Amino acid sequence: MHHIVCPAKYRRAVFDPKVDQTLKEVCLGISERYEIDFIEIGVDEDHVHFFVQSVPMYSPKK
Repeated sequence: MHHIVCPAKYRRAVFDPKVDQTLKEVCLGISERYEIDFIEIGVDEDHVHFFVQSVPMYSPKK
């Protein structure tokens, strides 16, 4: 399991509800194609938290 934090460039507040929904849809598509489960996705105004579970052959950077 991995906890990944992705801030927006310059910590600008760019994550609104529309972007939040699109991000979750993209993550669902990634989850279907690869052996990655997004346990939780938390969105704040200037960053996103991902709690991800994957098989050991995938590194968190990929």
